[in-house]
Amino acid sequence: MTGPKTVFEKTDDGGRFSLQIDGKEAGYVSFVMVSDDTIDIDHTVVRREYEGNGYGRILVDSVIGMADANGWKIAPNCSYAKHVLEKIGRIR
Repeated sequence: MTGPKTVFEKTDDGGRFSLQIDGKEAGYVSFVMVSDDTIDIDHTVVRREYEGNGYGRILVDSVIGMADANGWKIAPNCSYAKHVLEKIGRIR
């Protein structure tokens, strides 16, 4: 088994990080640009067989890193992403 690897794909209205394990997609997180400086994390999905391994957090952290690098604010609609951002003190 190879370790998890995130792969970024730009979409028409934002982007998507896919988490690859042994050549299979274990999960993904997607976001859309809602303004020039704000993104909405709209979905975080981890396939059932990969749950409980912290992969959702890896995915959300990937988006946080990209947002920080670009100076974007994050306004999540995804309940999991919102929970992570609240936990680390990024939103209240």
